[in-house]
Amino acid sequence: KYEYLARDDFGSAFGLNWRSLLSSKAFLMTTISATGNGWTTKQGTAANRALRGEDILEEEYMIKSELTYQFSPSLNVKFGVMGKAIDSKNITWTPEDTTRIGTIVPATTISFTPNTTSKTALYLQSAYTVFKPLTISAGLRYDRFAMTDETVISPRLALSYKFIESTLLNLAWGKFEQTPA
Repeated sequence: KYEYLARDDFGSAFGLNWRSLLSSKAFLMTTISATGNGWTTKQGTAANRALRGEDILEEEYMIKSELTYQFSPSLNVKFGVMGKAIDSKNITWTPEDTTRIGTIVPATTISFTPNTTSKTALYLQSAYTVFKPLTISAGLRYDRFAMTDETVISPRLALSYKFIESTLLNLAWGKFEQTPA
């Protein structure tokens, strides 16, 4: 129907890590980042290349901080906190059209531009080396996504066995949730 089609995808990412040694047994790592991605699609004719199309933009700004403490050579614990601000925009447009039976369908523009929303998380994870090649890890994660008002608690458990220096066998179980795109 259209002789012209173009799609322009784009993305960007920026991040900074700050690591701080608090003591011989504890360190803190803080990360700030910004990511953006989106695309523009246009369909049309030589005379009007944007009869139909969409503009999509998603941006995310994050700060995360993790404190790791080594209680003993065989036990370390990690506590983390994370906050994200998420912004998005979705605009789709179509031209006026006529059906096969002659009904005129008006041009439309649909804009979905929700308010900036947030996602927060807290997590705690421990790793215990039972004996030299076997390590058990356990953790708990709390997530809250403001847009859908969802709160999730996710347990995790893992075993790791080191056969030789370059070979590990990992077994893991966990409950994982993903927020909508």
